[in-house]
Amino acid sequence: MPVTGFFLTNYLAIGQLKPAYGEFGGPWYEYEGSYWRQDSTAVKRGIDWAGTMVDFGCRAPVNALIEAFGRHGVTLTEEEVRRDMGKAKADHVHALLNYARVVDAWRAVNERSPTAQDRDALIAELGPLMRAQAAQAAFEKVTEVDPQNPDGWLNIGRAALQEGDLPRARSVLDKALALNPKLARTNFFYGSLMKSTGDYDQAATHFQIVIAQYPHVRVALNNLGRILFSPGPL
Repeated sequence: MPVTGFFLTNYLAIGQLKPAYGEFGGPWYEYEGSYWRQDSTAVKRGIDWAGTMVDFGCRAPVNALIEAFGRHGVTLTEEEVRRDMGKAKADHVHALLNYARVVDAWRAVNERSPTAQDRDALIAELGPLMRAQAAQAAFEKVTEVDPQNPDGWLNIGRAALQEGDLPRARSVLDKALALNPKLARTNFFYGSLMKSTGDYDQAATHFQIVIAQYPHVRVALNNLGRILFSPGPL
């Protein structure tokens, strides 16, 4: 895999995901004899969340702002978001909340003008959203650099699974499995996806693939055990 793809997959983007599967070893994840370090502090030093992320993530803050306001019922245009790009996050949100069109849209949905509490809520939501968007951009860049490496597709699927976008998660995890059907980490997240959709037979199959390679991975054992313990098809 090219150095750029390796860097993006194993350092920058991974640092933006929640430590949802810490059972693999706390902040260190061991897969196939390699280690991925989850180190968001170092990543944040290289990224300006208020403006542009190095070379490929400039859409991360745009998409995050659009999503944050959308959660409150207000649809922003990209032009509106980019108008104050480069300002600090709080100042950017404040500027958007003072646009007449945005205020009118907010009133139409919420039956009141935006308040300081609304501003603070939006600011609080932006950090996780920007990190998720930046991670997504990094993963997609990996698939451009090295489309035959399953890691990029796996991590897009992992991010989609974390965000609750199950159809997208399945689509990209299918690509990762097609490239390497025995890769334990892909099978783990595919098993998690199948469990989320209620396909317990498939979930059990994928967790068993993981356990066959790593018999002491507690999170896979626990997931398989819950499936076998609960009533339902198998």
